[in-house]
Amino acid sequence: MVLFTAMAAMYKGYDVKARIEAARPDMQAISKKYASPGAIIVGLRDQAFAKLQIFGLAQKTKITIESTGYHPWNRSTSGVDCSDASTKLVKFHKGGLSFCELARSCTIQRIPGQVGDFYEARNMELAEASMGKLAPVQGGSLQRFSLTCCHSIQALRGGQAEVTSDDPDMSRDGKISKALLIDKDPEGFGVAFTEGFDSLEIHYEVEVHFPDIIRLIIEADNIPNSISKQDHSITLLMKVHQAAKDVLPKLRNGSLTEDAYWLLVTSMVTRSELSREAEIPSYVMFVKEWSGGMDDPFVLKELDSFVKTVSVIREIPAQVLAKLATLDLCPAIGVHWRMACMKCMISSSDNWSSGNRSTFFTQNDVQSMQSKTTKPQVLTADKHMLEAKNLLKKVGTYKHNKAIAPLYENI
Repeated sequence: MVLFTAMAAMYKGYDVKARIEAARPDMQAISKKYASPGAIIVGLRDQAFAKLQIFGLAQKTKITIESTGYHPWNRSTSGVDCSDASTKLVKFHKGGLSFCELARSCTIQRIPGQVGDFYEARNMELAEASMGKLAPVQGGSLQRFSLTCCHSIQALRGGQAEVTSDDPDMSRDGKISKALLIDKDPEGFGVAFTEGFDSLEIHYEVEVHFPDIIRLIIEADNIPNSISKQDHSITLLMKVHQAAKDVLPKLRNGSLTEDAYWLLVTSMVTRSELSREAEIPSYVMFVKEWSGGMDDPFVLKELDSFVKTVSVIREIPAQVLAKLATLDLCPAIGVHWRMACMKCMISSSDNWSSGNRSTFFTQNDVQSMQSKTTKPQVLTADKHMLEAKNLLKKVGTYKHNKAIAPLYENI
């Protein structure tokens, strides 16, 4: 729960620009600590919350569901998972909507101009790709973007918009019934849909001047606890890539050797993934060898797009991921085969899963892919997948929004 704090009296007469300058030393100090591999990021997040409110750069605000989207930096730029939002709504329906949980929420105002338009476009793209599982977004409707509780807010948006659902307890004719939700929990859904709920809202100038503070708040919220869900395999791979990109200047300027660089990346990711500390090196290994590169991680982007179409997302065992990273086919060959294997595991059925963990491939299965008898077949399959993808690009099946594409490189 966010602790709401009043603005200090001395800053009430300041305009936003003056408040930013007054807060700068404290924000820079927090950012510097955040950059350390050993940073206690939850504690730093709480410090940032308190300082921003004291300087009048954040305040308790009653926000409405329909005007709130998600911040594109959430979950290492992977956004939100449709299946997680749907699951969240089911849990709210069964157990009741908790305003105590929503009191953890933090949003940031929409930045005027291209950046705000870009953020809204990302929300629109994800909603369109969700096949009706997320609430549609109308142009110009989003006034703020959630930094925390993103799936809870998307769940509420889905309930209010009556998105598709096959849950018989809260849907009618294949769609969520808003009336059923309100009827079961009038003091929860009823109030949230009509009045909104309290959230800590940050002024957009904070992101403009102190972007690391926004990254800190998002990362701290993604540390698994009793409320938030652990990041799935692809989101964790993207988190590793983001950490690698953040500290890349230290490698390029020669202040770190390559080995020291990847050790630093491992440390940066581990601080918010303590429950999976032993697995992080396997994720780092895959990103190092097969992400697609620091500038354009096309492999991770394609996998992330695929995940958003899957109803039940399975975890890829870290040992299998490590085997895929070191699979010896030919130098720089086999990226499409690796992606196909990962997609099979992500979407594996109950018969090929143990709990939420995929059993579709084992370490031995991957090891056998480089045998003398199997390797030629794998290479042929990889070649055909590449040819098929190039054909789809040629006929224009792959769509690209040219209007917002340039912004991806700048944000």
